[in-house]
Amino acid sequence: APGKREPKSILSDSLDGVDRTLLLAAVREILKSEDGRIRRSIGDLYAKLAPNEIAVLLSDIVAAIQKPAPSGEMFAYDIRFAGLDLLARLRIREGMSMCVDIMNEFRWGRKLNRCVEPLSKYGGAARELVPRLKATRLALVEKNKNWEKDEEQKKDVYSIDKLIEKIEADKNPRPVRSIQDFITNPK
Repeated sequence: APGKREPKSILSDSLDGVDRTLLLAAVREILKSEDGRIRRSIGDLYAKLAPNEIAVLLSDIVAAIQKPAPSGEMFAYDIRFAGLDLLARLRIREGMSMCVDIMNEFRWGRKLNRCVEPLSKYGGAARELVPRLKATRLALVEKNKNWEKDEEQKKDVYSIDKLIEKIEADKNPRPVRSIQDFITNPK
């Protein structure tokens, strides 16, 4: 039917009764897939996993953020953005620089706001990245000298400006932790 996204995954509603060992093994394999369409199929699953399950998968989740799927380019960023959102929710330190790394990929399919949103959740904890954010802003402006006439680019530049303001205004940020800290003590 028009407007419906079919077929729906059998895991889209609930993980009740699912063998977790098999599930985690399957997720790990999907994250290694060379096809972005296949990888994107599990992004919604992150929210349904327990912290100890995320800890088991975290190195694979990070690898899927850092290395885009070479095939299915149209969908390659979906799982990467889902991973950035997860790292921000868990307040994983390394997620902050990954957000900026992806902002600086001037490739088709990269949506800057999908990097700004998770990074903004870190608030002042991201203060060390302000110089990189300013460099990203400058690169955007230099890439298109008429950026103020390009609505999409203007929106991107202003979203970086707002992000920098938010980071600098947060004088008492919540603590962050490393990937290794989370894997060792998933809570």
